Amino acid sequence: MSNLIIFGHFWMDGKSYPSLLLISGLSTVFTYFLSRQNLINVTTQIPQLIWKNVEFIFLYILLVLMYWFAINSINYSKEQITLFFLFYFILILGANAYYIRVLRWYKIDIPCVNTLVIGENKFTQQFIESIQENEWMGFKFIKKLVPGQFSRDGFAEFLEESKIDAVFINWDEFAQNEQREQVLRNIVEEKNIKFFAISEIFASKLIPSTYYLAGNFPYLNLYHFPLDNAFNLTLKRLFDVFFALSFFVFIGIWLFPMIALINLLDSGFPIFFKQRRHGMDNIEFNCLKFRTMVVNKDSNDKITVRNDPRITKFGKILRKSSLDELPQFINVLKGDMSVVGPRPHMVNQNNHYNQIISKYNFRHYVKPGITGLAQVNGFRGEIKRDEDMKNRIQSDLYYIRNWSFGLDLMIIYRTVANMIKGDKNAI
Repeated sequence: MSNLIIFGHFWMDGKSYPSLLLISGLSTVFTYFLSRQNLINVTTQIPQLIWKNVEFIFLYILLVLMYWFAINSINYSKEQITLFFLFYFILILGANAYYIRVLRWYKIDIPCVNTLVIGENKFTQQFIESIQENEWMGFKFIKKLVPGQFSRDGFAEFLEESKIDAVFINWDEFAQNEQREQVLRNIVEEKNIKFFAISEIFASKLIPSTYYLAGNFPYLNLYHFPLDNAFNLTLKRLFDVFFALSFFVFIGIWLFPMIALINLLDSGFPIFFKQRRHGMDNIEFNCLKFRTMVVNKDSNDKITVRNDPRITKFGKILRKSSLDELPQFINVLKGDMSVVGPRPHMVNQNNHYNQIISKYNFRHYVKPGITGLAQVNGFRGEIKRDEDMKNRIQSDLYYIRNWSFGLDLMIIYRTVANMIKGDKNAI
């Protein structure tokens, strides 16, 4: 609708450019997938919705302006351009807000978040009744446990068997037993499960705006890291898309065909290699790479070692220079990965180390990256002992807890520098 109104005004000025309508429509569709608007659902809060739409409009502006500036014969005033984008942003924001109201009204598209509640007083029971009555919030009540009546191992086993996604504890009942609360926190963190607290104090006192509501009951997210902030998350996603698009426009457009041709001549088809790996929230995705090994049945089970006989001649060059990872910019555009983040591991490797390294699974709190803090700190390449993986995990956890835009830029700079001079740990 905004396209028709604004461009109708342009047409009245005698500027008939039907191609702009097509470009605007195509940009809208492309931006929808880049900004992952499909993730907007009934649980989306207003601040998250606003930043999600800011992300959408910035990506849309980027695509449309690239077209406008490419066509030098088209000249619009600043007022016309500003009016166009302002109207478009208001239209998208209003449409999404109405979309959420419709979902809530008809109880459509409610994500199931399997929820465990720990507590035994009357307030706990009232909270349980509240989330059951407000199904549109997305919390699916599974069970209530009484504090102190379950073992550590039994609790961890229950979380896995019941596929629990979120744990709520009654803070009033845990406040006087910090050790018990810490045990729960460690288990939940190891399983990468959302951890929340409810309290009568939250409900009866003036509370900060960072609290959330489940029905009429406020609750607190006990994990709060930099990328929980909607602005930071939007900034990181915008940078990911801008960086990936810039790579393809300036480098990928000529480097990809060159690598593909040499790879084809060296070892034939297939050019690319895809492997199932765990991403954010343990969701599996197909991670893309240029193929560097001969086709073999062990590629998804056996990790790479130094001087691995499966690596092809050209594959050694790709691995040493890290050029084999470049197809993962496609994963970045799809939203499965970020430019910077913990490196994704093979599924069987994940399952193995999750059993022996504390808080290993917490690295999936954020999107995996093409490069990461562990890699630029020298913790990459062959895993000879468990200590090597522990060093990686420590760097990944530090990154999650201390993320900043500047840290991402530093990691990218050091990654490029390592690619130029060569990384002795690359295999």
